[in-house]
Amino acid sequence: MLSPAAINEIRAELDRLRGTREKIDARIGVLEAVLQPFDWQQVALPLNGNGKSATITVIDPATVRVENVARSPFASTGLRAAILDVLETRGPARAPNIASILAAQGFENDSTTPLATRVYNDLWRMKEAGVVEGSRGVFALAKKA
Repeated sequence: MLSPAAINEIRAELDRLRGTREKIDARIGVLEAVLQPFDWQQVALPLNGNGKSATITVIDPATVRVENVARSPFASTGLRAAILDVLETRGPARAPNIASILAAQGFENDSTTPLATRVYNDLWRMKEAGVVEGSRGVFALAKKA
């Protein structure tokens, strides 16, 4: 018999896998839509500009219809911009806290270097450039003169 903790862990893993499957299915739909010949009779523009990815609605039902797919708030944002956004919205924080917030918000680390290390390194570089200020490991946006 499994312990309650093991059961909770398995359920959490299933939830994560289902979420990943939904993202993969949505991405497959978008890629399949790209491969479809362009339909001049489409009734909506491919991009709707409200933070969602492509929406294509066509008159011919034989062609594919791609529904809105939620994107990460950092889909086209670099690490430094994401860090500055966290400091702007949450105030002063330590690098590991900022990394945790970014991870919780969906920022995907595309490096073998841990996200907290990358965040600290970028904060240090931004401190040297005068973009942020820090004391005893707590970083904040630099005050504008």
